[in-house]
Amino acid sequence: MGSYKTLGETGTVLANPETARKFLDSPGARELSEHPKIVALRNDPEIAEMIAQGRLFDLLRDPRVVDAVNDPTLAAQVKQFDMKKALDQAAKKN
Repeated sequence: MGSYKTLGETGTVLANPETARKFLDSPGARELSEHPKIVALRNDPEIAEMIAQGRLFDLLRDPRVVDAVNDPTLAAQVKQFDMKKALDQAAKKN
């Protein structure tokens, strides 16, 4: 799956509270969302502003994001997480 397509699908899933809940219930998603570096990024108002404004390049260059991306424990969790499967399950209609 291409990166832009994944970002689009992720945005669509997370924009809806019901599908966002389903996504977070998928195996591995809850653990990723509770990683201390992810929590710190999620609670950072500057990071939230960059996301809200669609400033993805600024976000990817931000030292806090770079630090999280380079964290070996977080990287291991991300590698084990099946993003496509989690997005597909969350978007599935009951």
